[in-house]
Amino acid sequence: MIMPLVQSRRPSRPFSLRPSVLGILTTSILTASMNAVWAAPYQPVFQSEPGTEPDDPPEVVFSQSVSGDAADVFKPWYGTTWDGGWLITTSLKVKDGASVVIGRADEIFVIGADRVEIDDGASITFMGAPSVGGVNGPLSLKLENASLILSARQADPEVPLGGALTVDGRTEVSGSSSIRLKGLMVEDPDANHQATVILEWRPKELVFADEASRLVIEIGDNSAMLWNTKNQVNVPEGVPLKGMLVVGGDVTLHRQVRLLFGDLTDARPDVNLYFGRGSVLCFEAADPLGRTSSGSRLTAPEGTAVQFAPGSMLWVGDVVDSADMSNVLKKLDLEGAKVYGLEVLTVRGGLDGREEGHFIQNPDGSIGLVMGKRTFSGNFAGTLENIDLQSASRWLRNYYITAASADISSGLEQLALVPATAGGAESMLKSTALPVDVLARWLDPARIPEVAPGGDGVVIEFPPVLRRIPVEVTVGTVEGDGKVSGGSICGGESTDITGGFVRFDAVSRAGDWLIGFRFEGRSEEEKPRGRVGAKTERSTLGAQVWAAKPFDLGTVQAAFGWAGTDEKTDIVVGDALVRAKGSESMWTAGVTLLSNPVAGTSAYAGFRAVWLGGGDIDCSTQGETVMKTTTEEKIIGALSAGFTWSAEFAFGSWSSSWLPEAAGLSWSLSGEVRSGTKRTVTSSVTGSPVSADIRADYLDAHAFGAEVGATLRWRTSEVSMTASTRRGDRTQSTSLGARLTWFPFS
Repeated sequence: MIMPLVQSRRPSRPFSLRPSVLGILTTSILTASMNAVWAAPYQPVFQSEPGTEPDDPPEVVFSQSVSGDAADVFKPWYGTTWDGGWLITTSLKVKDGASVVIGRADEIFVIGADRVEIDDGASITFMGAPSVGGVNGPLSLKLENASLILSARQADPEVPLGGALTVDGRTEVSGSSSIRLKGLMVEDPDANHQATVILEWRPKELVFADEASRLVIEIGDNSAMLWNTKNQVNVPEGVPLKGMLVVGGDVTLHRQVRLLFGDLTDARPDVNLYFGRGSVLCFEAADPLGRTSSGSRLTAPEGTAVQFAPGSMLWVGDVVDSADMSNVLKKLDLEGAKVYGLEVLTVRGGLDGREEGHFIQNPDGSIGLVMGKRTFSGNFAGTLENIDLQSASRWLRNYYITAASADISSGLEQLALVPATAGGAESMLKSTALPVDVLARWLDPARIPEVAPGGDGVVIEFPPVLRRIPVEVTVGTVEGDGKVSGGSICGGESTDITGGFVRFDAVSRAGDWLIGFRFEGRSEEEKPRGRVGAKTERSTLGAQVWAAKPFDLGTVQAAFGWAGTDEKTDIVVGDALVRAKGSESMWTAGVTLLSNPVAGTSAYAGFRAVWLGGGDIDCSTQGETVMKTTTEEKIIGALSAGFTWSAEFAFGSWSSSWLPEAAGLSWSLSGEVRSGTKRTVTSSVTGSPVSADIRADYLDAHAFGAEVGATLRWRTSEVSMTASTRRGDRTQSTSLGARLTWFPFS
């Protein structure tokens, strides 16, 4: 049902009607179903000039703050009586710094003036059901760092009241000034009506004092801005009206004007036209059936910016046919402006308002319109179909708007994979690699010299086993690159890896057995190439115990290890910094056969099993968790093989203990082949009941490495310099290291 939206109260003062002077007298009612019609305005005008009749003040000036109903506020000009709810004056002024609030919740009154001036730092608020417009012609407006607010309030939701402001004369703006409309939002579900306020915007001339001056027009709950309109518009059923723009004729955005509609939560600071959640854009109707006029057009010139937020809507009209739909694209000329979120603007139409469409960008760069609801592909298709954009996280709405990909599902998949595949598992495998290198160095008992117990002045007796424990500390740097499966959100799959490591080895001999302990700490930073603001910081700890025993064919080494990693990934998505934090751990067990050396060269082969525990990664931004990622537990098998070679050259006896006794050279070649390099990543988006399962590459399927080293050995210590390289199918790196070995109990 459509109800008339104009309700008037005849004033007690005599008047006659004359066209085209005062704007809408009293305004509209929205039914509970939100069906509405903007009725054609009528304009009551006084025949007599302002100030010629008794009690008509030629000028009303507020020089200090005042608040109250109209009778109290205008008492200085009307004496002790308020005559019929009318104020007729040539000019209404609010002086510097004054705050003026006129009206009460259920008061209907009319302000008729030729000019309204609000000076520096001042504000004026009209409450109740005011109607503000020109008396003998267009209303001129002057704002100087000032605010003009129209706020429709009512004591009883069942009694519909509203307000109207008509700006059709010269408008002058200096500094940062604003016009705000705030309609009443009825919370009572049984209420039959909701109030609304209207801004009729058709200034004859818009003048700014300088380039820095700005005018902000905010259209809030149950409020509408009619821009050069003459005919009615039907509001679709079931749409919560949180700001509406009705465009009539050919209108153009101004670079120094900001028009803000609806929920302003996601508004960018640089936009000239913003439609937030719950806002509606429509074009004036050409006929009573609700078809929108083909002559209406909204142009955004170069240098302006337009933003549409999820939950905003373009209303096409009650009757939707091919002509209506083709006219939609003609009505929006946005090619010269920066446009954000056009893909999330919902196009609605039809007699029941259920016909739906959306904009797309064609391969040639042009904008197209597709009728029907959006469809998504990929792992997150179900997630997006179930997301309520009006209640989902703010970040998700921003990402939905700013994602470069036409398929938003693909973008969410990339975000889920970046922290999940940034390299934590690979770092843990490096930290728990089979310690064949330290075994090969210390197989020769002659390398562990006999040392005398005690020292000068104090004799300390240690068990022989403790007098034979060399300790190695290795420090080094790492540089390399890698690949991230979800790489396109980071600008490409290639990443730069930098970091360092420290390794602690202790070796003891117990009869024929060698027993060792290894601890390693790694710190790495990984940055995608070509993407500013994205990086992963990773800390990894690993520990192993191992034992080895010589046999006829060589030496068998068994090792058991643990490793854990903490990762923090930062990714800039649109204007938001998304941070993913999580941790994982693994256990390893392996065995290696190292052959007896021939001419200093030994070959080895080994196998290790890895249990990779599941991990939880939370993506958050601005303190809000927006995505959760979980990785499954996995058993990995790895076969390794390689060669080691070393040679030592003695210098003979030196007279000084500061000089080395021997020098050594070494090299090694290694390779490893792994199974189970893919894992399942389960990610869920906050606010959606649907999760996505994704298969992701986690590890190198194969890797090969080489290392060379040079050593200087003293009686109780040695120093080595090493250089190594490692190449896998997903990662590659080079390392430089220095190793110091000494006997702490000598």
